[in-house]
Amino acid sequence: TYCVYKFQESHLKWKWNKALAMKMLSFSGWSLYANANDTICKQSINIILNRFFGTAINAAAGLALQVQAILYGFIGNISMAFNPQIVKEYAMGNYKRVNDLICMGAKLSSTLTLIVSVPVIVNMKFLMELWLVEVPDNVVPICQILLIYNFINSFNPMMVFAINATGKVKWMCGFSGTLSLCNIIAGYVILCFTKSAPSVFVIFPGSTLLICMFNIFLANRLIPSFNIREFSLHTLLPSVCIGFLSIFVCELLKMVIYNVFLSLIATVIISVLVIVVSAYVFVLDSHSRNYIKSQFQIKILHI
Repeated sequence: TYCVYKFQESHLKWKWNKALAMKMLSFSGWSLYANANDTICKQSINIILNRFFGTAINAAAGLALQVQAILYGFIGNISMAFNPQIVKEYAMGNYKRVNDLICMGAKLSSTLTLIVSVPVIVNMKFLMELWLVEVPDNVVPICQILLIYNFINSFNPMMVFAINATGKVKWMCGFSGTLSLCNIIAGYVILCFTKSAPSVFVIFPGSTLLICMFNIFLANRLIPSFNIREFSLHTLLPSVCIGFLSIFVCELLKMVIYNVFLSLIATVIISVLVIVVSAYVFVLDSHSRNYIKSQFQIKILHI
């Protein structure tokens, strides 16, 4: 108030900017559409499961979702650190840096998701028996499916951050929100034909894969420096191959080591080694490898 009365240049002038207001309403409206439909989808699936199998399956699904949320929470916090940088670099017009951040974030998120998920997927039954006195039916396959969903979804946040930075979210939110509504119908149809509770959860990794692919193509249109071929060959494909390789190695170990506790320890150690070494060799670019080498040498010399 003092500034308004004492300084002429600080006077306020109210002005309605219709164009800016419409852009803001469009952005928030489409975001609300996607998020609301995602929530409706998940709650509707729970209701459908309850109608088919009763409350016991809801308990199993609740446990599975709890495990999935705990493991994804750690990765989600790391992914969020890239959001301000992507928005900043896009606003400055530094599109090459935006592309580098997308690739770097996707590589880091997917690699960390594999590190925390692969040992759990392979040893899910034993871990559930350690955690619970009585393991509910279907909770093990549901958990495994949801952790696969986590891995597929680990590539998506960087695309969402980049598309949000452009402000053109209509197609992204419209596609994901509409697909979420379609998942309700798909889940009901799947249950009618299969009568299997875990099968309905397959729609989550399936729909997330479609959303991720759509967002990749959309980012290619909206961000000048983003290249689908480069992202697929240097980020997406190596991470998927590392995931298959680590699970294959862990399953071989389980066949050789009969003691479940020793098998758990061995699969944790070996999976981490396989994922880290493979990611260092096949996922990271030469600049990132040189940076890690220099940092490692500095730490060793300090010791």
